[in-house]
Amino acid sequence: MASGDLAFILAALLLVFVFSVLASRVEQALWRRCRRNPALRRLQQQITLGKAHCR
Repeated sequence: MASGDLAFILAALLLVFVFSVLASRVEQALWRRCRRNPALRRLQQQITLGKAHCR
């Protein structure tokens, strides 16, 4: 039973790691895309601050 728990924990950590990497790539792409538009830039800034607050 302990090996099953360990496998579950490792799978969950791997999933969180992959999600974090993909989310950071998407956020960087959004920042690049909205750099020229002030309204989109403010919106992206609010999203980033909201995420930081949730962490």
